[in-house]
Amino acid sequence: MDGDKEITAGPQVEQWAGGHENYRFEETGEITRVIVEVDVTDEHLDYFDSTYPKALEKLKQIVEVD
Repeated sequence: MDGDKEITAGPQVEQWAGGHENYRFEETGEITRVIVEVDVTDEHLDYFDSTYPKALEKLKQIVEVD
């Protein structure tokens, strides 16, 4: 995405070729774990290392029930 426009071809798309994000949920009793597997290029590794923990913490805050 570039703003509201979906980009489906070109250099910006090619740099992500072969990468993936997989999400799954594992439930044990009353606890649900979110398992995230990410495969990215070395160029994007720092971005994912810094943003994913923040995003997952936000998800945890949204879904946890006291």
